[in-house]
Amino acid sequence: MRYVEINLKPNNKTLLYAQILLVLVMLWFRDVLYFPSAITYITDINLVLLVFQCCYKKTEYRVFKDVITQYVIVALIVVFMLFGATINTVSPLLVLWGMRNNLRFFIFFFVCIDLLDISDVHKFIKILKCFFLINLVMCTIQYYGFGLKADYLGGFFGITRGCNGYLNVFICILCSIAISEFLCSKIRAGKLIFYLSASLYMAILAELKVFYFELIIMVAFAVILSKPSLKTVLVSLIFSLGFVVGAVALLIYDPDSFGVLFDFDALELYLTGTGYTSSGDLNRFTAIGQIFSSFFEDSPLLTLFGFGLGSCEYSQFSFLQSDFALKYGELNYRWFTHAWVFLEQGAVGLILLVAFFVSLLVYTCRRLTSDNKLYMIMSVAFLPTCILGLLYNTAIQVENCYIIALVCAIPYIANKSRLLRSSYE
Repeated sequence: MRYVEINLKPNNKTLLYAQILLVLVMLWFRDVLYFPSAITYITDINLVLLVFQCCYKKTEYRVFKDVITQYVIVALIVVFMLFGATINTVSPLLVLWGMRNNLRFFIFFFVCIDLLDISDVHKFIKILKCFFLINLVMCTIQYYGFGLKADYLGGFFGITRGCNGYLNVFICILCSIAISEFLCSKIRAGKLIFYLSASLYMAILAELKVFYFELIIMVAFAVILSKPSLKTVLVSLIFSLGFVVGAVALLIYDPDSFGVLFDFDALELYLTGTGYTSSGDLNRFTAIGQIFSSFFEDSPLLTLFGFGLGSCEYSQFSFLQSDFALKYGELNYRWFTHAWVFLEQGAVGLILLVAFFVSLLVYTCRRLTSDNKLYMIMSVAFLPTCILGLLYNTAIQVENCYIIALVCAIPYIANKSRLLRSSYE
């Protein structure tokens, strides 16, 4: 009998590359080629193996010191997760499932910093750019060839409801890469225009109204926090022109979404109305208030720590379905990270989660003048969309979290490479 040997040596990054590539295509395999849904759990196995791999690798203290703030925040998140679950006597099985859903983003973030170097970042950027082109073609085929749109159009991210959320994260990443590369003179204006216009095109097909706000945020942060130059002026002009063209295209392809975005009363109703589906469920911008008044108002303890990690979990497996999810699932709280976290972890958990992303943004802003300016601008452009994403979807609680974690880790990987390079000089 032949045996397969898995090499977990510290310099072997195969599993990490496989993780990202799998996330990019596995939902398409599941939805289109009818692979079993269990394919998504391969990422869990990979993550466990990657953690073991990191245990064999010695990390220099200077590199560890670079992420000490993030380690502390995540440690506090875990402590309060377990505290909330304990005082609410949540089933240990549900707690474990909740930890899997809520911690894999953080774990993969630290794994990327530990295992990758700047050469890997270059490779991943090339991979993502190639996938962008392929996905652009796939989105076009799905829309014009199969009539798919809105929540059911994701390109290689699948064709089930919500797949456009994966697409949204991906085009935000590519736009942040393109903006930073242009500002650092790595690409010309033509390529920037292509990436921005192609992203707007896919956003229109998938009815990603939020992308218009995200694009404004990305350009604003990148331009304002960069040194004023002709490049920043050009980015602003290109964005302004692209935004107008995108608005006209939206009016043609999706007049309802155009009406929501460019009519103040309609936008206010969309953001603060009776619910995401107008059927009594939670709304993105009023979810916290609704949850507080419905469940937490008479209990300061619940307001602070929630119902406990795992108490609101749901799964296709019946033994991982909480009583709360079965009773209140129609609220669709599992569509929005901030609502889900507030229910299970309370205000403390939600504040710590936001603090994690803010700490990444602060770290990056402090290093905008470093040798790694390209990666810092990229991060500065992308990180605010992560914070907005807490209101918009549950990207950091599903498999999409691995791509987000990789991009969030890039500034630390770049700085680690600089530290290690200087130690040999």
